[in-house]
Amino acid sequence: MAKNTLIKSDFNRSFGKLFSTGILVAVVGAIFVPIISRLYSPAELGGFQLLLSMVVVFSSVSSFRYEMAIVLPKKKYQSNILLKVAIFCLFFSTVLFSICFYFFSFIILSYFNAEELLPISWVIPLCIVISGGAQILQMLLVSCSDFNQLSVNKASQSLVNNSFSALMGSFNPSVFSLACSYMGSLLFVFVLTVLRLKKIKIKKKIGFKLMLRYLLKYKKFPTINTLSVFLNTISINLPVFVLSKSFSIEVVGIYMMASRLMDMPTSIISSSFNQVFTKFAADDYNKSAELLKIRYVDTFKKLSFFALFFVLFVWFFYFFDGYFLLGSQWEEVGEVMFILAFSKAAQLLNSPLSSTLNILNKQEVGLFLVFLFLVIRFLSLVVSEDYLMAIFYYSISTLCFYSIYNFMMFRLIK
Repeated sequence: MAKNTLIKSDFNRSFGKLFSTGILVAVVGAIFVPIISRLYSPAELGGFQLLLSMVVVFSSVSSFRYEMAIVLPKKKYQSNILLKVAIFCLFFSTVLFSICFYFFSFIILSYFNAEELLPISWVIPLCIVISGGAQILQMLLVSCSDFNQLSVNKASQSLVNNSFSALMGSFNPSVFSLACSYMGSLLFVFVLTVLRLKKIKIKKKIGFKLMLRYLLKYKKFPTINTLSVFLNTISINLPVFVLSKSFSIEVVGIYMMASRLMDMPTSIISSSFNQVFTKFAADDYNKSAELLKIRYVDTFKKLSFFALFFVLFVWFFYFFDGYFLLGSQWEEVGEVMFILAFSKAAQLLNSPLSSTLNILNKQEVGLFLVFLFLVIRFLSLVVSEDYLMAIFYYSISTLCFYSIYNFMMFRLIK
């Protein structure tokens, strides 16, 4: 009993560090949102969101998900091997993505009616490799339980990104200014993490045969895991792609602003729980499945409490005309937020807990559900000619997806 209490205390302490930083990040975002919404138009923010969605989709699988495996082994030297494997995969995917965007960027951007973004399409592969590298280093920090540095990284990225967006927007409000600000924030965090990890001893000489053995040992990560995360990330960013194709970049900007406002409170919780839960849940499962089940239920209860307050926050924003903070051109943002409230709350519950399938080595279940609901989500977005109704149908299908996903994860813990 005393040992279990100590474990819970460590979990709460680690979560508290990231949660307090998340509040700071949200405050910074709240300060800059009224400034950025008046400097940039919905079309400019929509164009940036389209680029960002492409970066997020491809960077999420840039190391074939081996970065998630770093926290799973019991021995430190095994994590170091997986680190090398992840870096090797990142290098390979970067070459592949760069070639694809060099030859097909015009076709891709033309499909989404965003030809005006072609001159800056070169930032996409660059952001992918920087973001992928940052994710690997972040998971290495998680494996070392260095939650202090993770907190510093979160706060630094938000501050650099928002301040640079406002500064560059004062002189030249454009998609390129937003892209440079985002890229600069990633680079800043990358450098901070590298400097921090210099203190961690990592075995430099790891043979290719040993890397190949671990690459095969964790083969579900580059196959099932990568495909599952790739499809899930597409699913999350699906409104951006479909709204751009079916409606306009301005509509994407409205959706992006609504998501940005909702992500401020949800990211405080989900990112804080996500990194801490992954580490502690993996340690629990190495001891017993029962400990993992206790961790899962306890975390779900805490997340449910936050999800309820999140929905109340969104309703408050809608009924009290919170859009006045943004300016007249963002009038429909509150309505979009109201429509997405419950689906975002369901995503808040799912995001930290989704690593349970990795821990259980049951990634194929997640892949099946993601693929099934990707089709359903896509159909929900194209069934209506009114973009608000399209978002409403998407929100309902997303709520169903996350509810079933959470139920299946709990049932699989034995």
